[in-house]
Amino acid sequence: MGHPVSGVNWEPRILRLRSVAGRPNSAQEDREHIQLISCETIKLRADSPYPGNWVLAPRSLRSPLYYIAPGIVCCAGCAMETARMAELLAPFTGGEMPAPQLLEALQRYLDLLLRWNARVNLTAVRDPETIVTRHFGESLFAARVLLRGDREAAAPATLADVGSGAGFPGIPMKLFAPGIELTLIESHNKKAVFLREAVRSLGLDRAQVFSGRAEQGAKTADLVTLRAVEQFERALPVAAKLVAGDGRLGLLVGAGQVPTAQEVLGGNWEWEEPVGVPQSEARVVIAARRSG
Repeated sequence: MGHPVSGVNWEPRILRLRSVAGRPNSAQEDREHIQLISCETIKLRADSPYPGNWVLAPRSLRSPLYYIAPGIVCCAGCAMETARMAELLAPFTGGEMPAPQLLEALQRYLDLLLRWNARVNLTAVRDPETIVTRHFGESLFAARVLLRGDREAAAPATLADVGSGAGFPGIPMKLFAPGIELTLIESHNKKAVFLREAVRSLGLDRAQVFSGRAEQGAKTADLVTLRAVEQFERALPVAAKLVAGDGRLGLLVGAGQVPTAQEVLGGNWEWEEPVGVPQSEARVVIAARRSG
């Protein structure tokens, strides 16, 4: 399958590769061949003797050995620098530097997600930096839009995330506003198991996972979110029923889905102006509350 790595020294973050001839490379040779790109992405330098389209692939999820092989891979144990994560999130946080505690929690969340995603299909996005922008960034942007209070109501105290999947937007929103009570609603058992592990690993207080369909008894909440769910038109009325009397429904959808949502829910809902998601041509955050 390729040439095994003889060991990993994560402090200097240099992988000890075996050369094509089979002998272990020196640390200097490793530095000449390997370039750390981001959280769990490593590529060969352009002048490496190995084929340019080869990257490091894990032998198995339980093995510390790695092989050089064609494909795109993650290397468990290597965390994205907080400075790089902050840079990627800047467009979604209004240019404000996220708190160190938030960045550290997002690092742990990213590492857990990448490890589990190798076994359970949590997200089709595999690149760590794309996960940070597309999932973390959009979720934090939604938190800025949906968790603030306004003249009509105070900031929500409870949040229900319907069809949470890998935890978006619910978990990043909880990390953004730790005081909110969070319920992650997920009917797929394997994804629900991941969500419970994420809640445990991140030490999230006042956070629970409802493993089942939302219509099967999930509690109402001040804010109910819906993002990237299957059968959107079917899921939308279910999510709307979970909104507390004076609460809001928050959607993270394509702009083309907004008219569909308004039609499905009918005239009993008042809609706020959609807010465009940064670095997206068609994604929006939009909220609605019951009229009257």
